[in-house]
Amino acid sequence: MDVATWLRELGLSQYGQIFEDNDVDAETLRHLTETDLIDLGAKSVGHRRKLAAAISALREQSPTSAAAPGPGSPPAELAEQRLLTVLYCQMADSGAGIGAEALRGVVQRFHRSCTQVVAEYDGHIANFYGDCMLVYFGWPRAHEDDAERAVRTGLALVRRFQASNDAIDARVGIATGPVVVGDLIREGPAQQQSAVGLTPNLAARVLSLAGPGQVVVDELTHQLTGRSFSLQSLGSHLLKGLARPVSAYAVAGEHAADSRFDARCGRDVTPMAGRDQELALLLERWTRVRSGEGQSVLLVGEAGIGKSRIAKALLDACAGQSHWLVRWQCSPYHTGSALWPVVQRLGREVGVRAQDTAEAALAKVEALAGADPEVQAVYATLLGLNGSQRYGPLEMKPRMLRERTLELLVEQLFEKAEQRPLLLLVEDAHWVDPTTLELIGRCLERIEHAPMLIVITSRPDNQPALTANPSVTRLSLNRLARASVEAIVARLGGQQVRPHTLATIVEQADGVPLFAEELTKAVLETGETAIPASLHGSLMARLDRVPEVKAIAQAAACIGREFDQALLEAVAEQPETVAPALERLVAAQLVFPRGGPTVRRFIFKHALLQEAARESMLRERRQATHARILAVLERSPDTLPEILAHHAARARAGAEVNRIKGCPPSASRLRSQSSEEDSPTPA
Repeated sequence: MDVATWLRELGLSQYGQIFEDNDVDAETLRHLTETDLIDLGAKSVGHRRKLAAAISALREQSPTSAAAPGPGSPPAELAEQRLLTVLYCQMADSGAGIGAEALRGVVQRFHRSCTQVVAEYDGHIANFYGDCMLVYFGWPRAHEDDAERAVRTGLALVRRFQASNDAIDARVGIATGPVVVGDLIREGPAQQQSAVGLTPNLAARVLSLAGPGQVVVDELTHQLTGRSFSLQSLGSHLLKGLARPVSAYAVAGEHAADSRFDARCGRDVTPMAGRDQELALLLERWTRVRSGEGQSVLLVGEAGIGKSRIAKALLDACAGQSHWLVRWQCSPYHTGSALWPVVQRLGREVGVRAQDTAEAALAKVEALAGADPEVQAVYATLLGLNGSQRYGPLEMKPRMLRERTLELLVEQLFEKAEQRPLLLLVEDAHWVDPTTLELIGRCLERIEHAPMLIVITSRPDNQPALTANPSVTRLSLNRLARASVEAIVARLGGQQVRPHTLATIVEQADGVPLFAEELTKAVLETGETAIPASLHGSLMARLDRVPEVKAIAQAAACIGREFDQALLEAVAEQPETVAPALERLVAAQLVFPRGGPTVRRFIFKHALLQEAARESMLRERRQATHARILAVLERSPDTLPEILAHHAARARAGAEVNRIKGCPPSASRLRSQSSEEDSPTPA
């Protein structure tokens, strides 16, 4: 198949050169994900949907090819231990009153719709069982919010079928827990798509509790997503194949929140520690703003370092002063949707509800937009409301409408700033869409003499290129000092955390406030300083960015947080791959070089990252790696006895169990072989 011809038949020939430049051939095409399409420049949501649907059709035409490892999949021989969120979606009453031929068409449309929705949230469709779909979130590529992605997918699927013309409903069951996943079946279309453990069976049984149009989740999924969604308890149930009762929850909808931080923390915000200097700088900039001198700050730091916490401290400090507050929350699910954070903020301000009539909704728009019909029409268009009969058609070409929309949005912000100082907070700008970024740039061009402070938070990866503007101050957040981490643990745990446990938490947290908080909560709940389920996805997501060198990272993790290249080459199965792999890991900022040119030593960026890499290995492979390390170290007279004892203990069969915590008792251990735990086909 010729890719250029395929694109031309779709009416998307403009992507032909881009696909060619990125070596997308007929085989690679079948494995492209939503993220890949964005990286290739498909910013238009409509184009991505059309491409995703066509790629799905290609996979259905060639199931064997589609089962082959795609970008981001681990090598076939490396099955892994994972914390996985499993989703089952099934058509409800799919065969009632429908002939076989008509039912075939309904099921085909069900498959296409499911594929499109799952692609939006970067899930992995493991299989279709007739009118039932099995999806993994957390493999082959993990995300920091896989459980949330699964719930959002479930809600989107239910809404999709309720709005369809097929008069069918879907029901969804979701469960989260540890599994072994990878190439467990080495032949046929199921290759690379099998997860073994209690979790798939649990998800299938949870599905049986869901009624038509309902999404039901298990206890751990509830724990990981409960602040983002409204969940109603369905009680405890003793389900087939499960030894203990299972708590289940129906998802009633999404909680409205101004930011991801608010959704995650709610009112349970830990007092800020160790950021006095950074907060003082922001407050000093706010003082300048109140005197009429516009300012902007780009707040940069890794995930969990405390960017949102400082932003909240700034909001709290300004709360008693007269000012406007505008918050734009960027979304990882809508990086290609123009003005997404602006539209979401506008929707909350307008207060349009699903049950509002068209007239009532437009009346709310007018109350916010004022008397200018053009502003009213633009706001209505942004919110997806049809105001043509009320305001007349916006007789502009799309490019002109886009330009005028940006102009009006900028004018509205600066008109507010003329009334009283304005604080514009743009959160998670590493996910900002291009149009919102352009809007921010236009504000920065005019900010110098306006009483406006723009604070933008971003991770180092994909941070917006704004520092060339002279009004932008770049403020990097470093890791907290030991005393500040101890203060966080003391506030959360008090006297319940013993001194030796406190020392372990401080060491593993590496100065990252989120790590300190989640580790302390895990200790209070389980008594162990193991990797909390809430952090597992974030840690594995970093490793999944470099799947081609993950095996080297795992071998290095068995050596320890610090390791030298010579030892790694001695124990690696392919020593010649170590040097280039280390270069790749350094470039991805997963490890950092230490030492001089004669002895090449490296250190993992975080202790928890090293632990997650090691524990993602299957026990047999992990023990074999420790055995090889032990054999090499025994030949060195300088090796300390305690190091030899450490690797000897970890090389012993049966010496270790998985240490991913936060799972319910029935799912707290990984089981690589159990007939009752294999993924079932739901009844």
